[in-house]
Amino acid sequence: MSTNKADKFKSLMRSPSGNQEDKEEIIFPSEIAKSPAHELVQISGKKKATFELDAELHRWLKVHALTINKDMVQVLEEVLRKYRSETERK
Repeated sequence: MSTNKADKFKSLMRSPSGNQEDKEEIIFPSEIAKSPAHELVQISGKKKATFELDAELHRWLKVHALTINKDMVQVLEEVLRKYRSETERK
């Protein structure tokens, strides 16, 4: 039986015992290494992310990044890191 990427991704949301967990479960790198997800997830380095962003928000981000002399990706990474730290405290 072959396992597709969607099945492997779903396994990210399962605990080591195989039970389905709440979607807000935090998965630590050591847990990923023990799961099939290690084939899909690269913990270190950079990964390319492609997504659509509201045009007005994109324009604001571009101008803001230029204003503070940073790349758009640097601004997004800072915001995501802050959001991540806030949500992990809950």
